[in-house]
Amino acid sequence: MKGAFGLLRRDYQAINENDPTARGAQAILYSCFHAIVLHRLFAHPLYRTGFQFLARLVSQFSRFLTGLEIHPGARIGAGFFVDHGMGVVIGETAEVGENCVMFHNVTLGGTGHHQGQRHPTVGDNVFIGTAATLLGPIKVGSNVRVGANSVIIMHDVPDNSTVVGAPARIVKLDGKRVDIPLKRTAMPLGEGDGLRAGGPSSSNSSREAKADSQSDPQERGFTLLEVMAAVVILSIALMALLRANNQSLVLKSSAQNLSTATLLAREKFSEINLDPASLEESEKGDFGEGFPNWHWELVSEETDVPFDFTEAREPVGLKKEASTVASRDRAFAQAQGGQQEMPGAQKITLTVFWPDGNKESSLTLTEYVAKLVQLTPTQPPAGAGPAGESSNLSSPATSVKPVGAAPVGTTKGR
Repeated sequence: MKGAFGLLRRDYQAINENDPTARGAQAILYSCFHAIVLHRLFAHPLYRTGFQFLARLVSQFSRFLTGLEIHPGARIGAGFFVDHGMGVVIGETAEVGENCVMFHNVTLGGTGHHQGQRHPTVGDNVFIGTAATLLGPIKVGSNVRVGANSVIIMHDVPDNSTVVGAPARIVKLDGKRVDIPLKRTAMPLGEGDGLRAGGPSSSNSSREAKADSQSDPQERGFTLLEVMAAVVILSIALMALLRANNQSLVLKSSAQNLSTATLLAREKFSEINLDPASLEESEKGDFGEGFPNWHWELVSEETDVPFDFTEAREPVGLKKEASTVASRDRAFAQAQGGQQEMPGAQKITLTVFWPDGNKESSLTLTEYVAKLVQLTPTQPPAGAGPAGESSNLSSPATSVKPVGAAPVGTTKGR
């Protein structure tokens, strides 16, 4: 018998040979290939070595992942392919030969009234169509084609034949068209015959069947090294799956916290009086019971933005309204023939902190508020201000109203 990886290589080739839509390495994406990999490398070796629970665990995981339910005890030959793999059921004592092709919803099951060998034995080069049902310890010969929706219960199928219908009949035999009913499966009558599998009388026959299968050197097939490698690979795969799922949850939670922190920071900025004269150098607070362990910290500091009134550029980092006032004062200063330094600005930094696992994450937003100086000319130029306005053009300490927050390193008004 070929090694497990040799069988998988043949399974991979079977996909490309039987499915015209499979191109290149697409075969590794097929659910039937995933199912047979898990069966050959993990479930079946564990079953043969007596690890029934682990074998069943892998089988159920494979069923969840691929939609194909292959019992760990099923024996499957090389070149196995399930097209549109979904809904296929293969029982514990089923045997499938080489180069067999099945379609979706095929069932190789039992009737519930047999012991030992309870499921079908399928020969080589067998094609089983969509939703075909084969039940009981029947024998399906080699080079057989079973039509879609066919039902075969306790009837054998001869070699080189085509069967269709429910119940199925032979419509082609050795290349000739016929119409022959299937021959009923010959079942020896023995102790406990007619009882459901697993009944009180089935223990002896089960032990004998197990002993016979274990004495078959061809059936053992897998070395201890392959079994150990299968267990290690399964453990790594499960750990990787759990880690990926946990990482996904962490990233989702972090994204939600960042979005929440941004909204809270903008709301807090809208509540703060941005008058530089009234702000403390440092203020702290929390967000109430709705956000336990969340807190914020505000830092206000002076920052100088030098500006030459003789250059035609706008001050960087100031509000639009403040720039407009600065432009007016600059024009007036130029009319007076003087040169004035740019007024300073107030830098207000708001940082929101929140717990994030074993560390504390933060979000920092920054606002700038212009602090414009007062210019008191003796004779303002014409058009400096509207009629009736005082000749003293003075800029207030701030010319902006409370605004929203801007990202770190940027300055923009609402």
